[in-house]
Amino acid sequence: MHTTRRYNYVTINFLWLGINVASGSITPLILPYMVALFVQPELKNTYLAQARVAGLAVAMLVQPLAGLLSDRNTSRWGRRRPFIAAGVALDMPFLLMMALASDYSSLLLAGVLLQFASNVAHGALQGLIPDLVPEQERGRVSGVKSIMELLPGIALIPVAKLVDRGHVAAALGIVAASLLVTTLRIGETRGRTASASFTLSQVWGSLLDTFRPPRYLWGFYVAMSVDLFAFSVGWRLINGLLTEAFSFTPGMLGLMTAVNAGTMALFQVVLGRYVDRVGYVKYLAISQALSCILLASLLINQSFPVAMAANVLMGFSAAFWAPAEQAWIAQNVDPVERAKSIGGYATFRGLVALPGPLIGGILYDEYGYHMPMLVNLVLAAIDVGLIVFLVRDRVRPEETID
Repeated sequence: MHTTRRYNYVTINFLWLGINVASGSITPLILPYMVALFVQPELKNTYLAQARVAGLAVAMLVQPLAGLLSDRNTSRWGRRRPFIAAGVALDMPFLLMMALASDYSSLLLAGVLLQFASNVAHGALQGLIPDLVPEQERGRVSGVKSIMELLPGIALIPVAKLVDRGHVAAALGIVAASLLVTTLRIGETRGRTASASFTLSQVWGSLLDTFRPPRYLWGFYVAMSVDLFAFSVGWRLINGLLTEAFSFTPGMLGLMTAVNAGTMALFQVVLGRYVDRVGYVKYLAISQALSCILLASLLINQSFPVAMAANVLMGFSAAFWAPAEQAWIAQNVDPVERAKSIGGYATFRGLVALPGPLIGGILYDEYGYHMPMLVNLVLAAIDVGLIVFLVRDRVRPEETID
């Protein structure tokens, strides 16, 4: 039986580290700082939202299209590697453009171009795990991917200090270096599994497929989209809610984030090894049930010790969720168009959740802290049922099995 060497668990996922250093630095730290430099203070949030929506729109178009093209690529350098390398190479001048931005318009243009380049690489990268890893190991390799997505929290400490001091160019230099270093070793498959030709109608069809996934995927799409929307209304705003309503300090929030990430990283190493044996649906249902417990605790008590305990529980919950979600996708999407299918799933789910933070903010403004958290809890509880009744571990038709 084919197996993946242990060190390849890391090399297959290494670029996710660089990508998440970039996204974790630019979106929450660098972009808000630079927008504030160029617009009036009272308009900062409006212009920041405009920049984020523009970037999301580009990502929604580019990521599934890049996935489609890489699925059909027959280059001697591999199916995915040319797109990944091209995307990272294009990131470099666009990062420089962002560092040199002199007004909001030039910053917005740099941000949009950076999203284009990043999602060329991102769209192709989505296909590596299902391309290279045998079915029985996808859960544990997906767990390593999730750890790579958590580790950038360490790198963001110097980036945040540089941004606070106004050294944006140096902060963007760290982003560029992280992308270049993590691109040096890219796992690859060279096997030709699809026709290299494609037409404009196929490109258009690829974009439409984002909104019309195969019928056998709909149960999973619905359950996962309800999850992301629910947590976009409540949990994803938790730091701001606790700061506004209960005067939590940046230091308190930093500790909460650290224990969340540390718990997830620690338990994911163990849990990721067993997800393929235990079953994806069981892992997802356990994760969502744990989330309901922590949300209920934060509705009842908002003290710092309870918030810390809730973040530990959230890390444990995420350690169940992340490898199960990623392994399920790798197992059940069409193997001929893996990267396109995975990119389309991410786009679909992101679109459904897009209004979540806005709704959560309105609920907080109108009704206070408890309402967005209550909505999150109710939807998470409903989602436990959706996972149990709508999702199955294996749904891909037999004729498309590898």
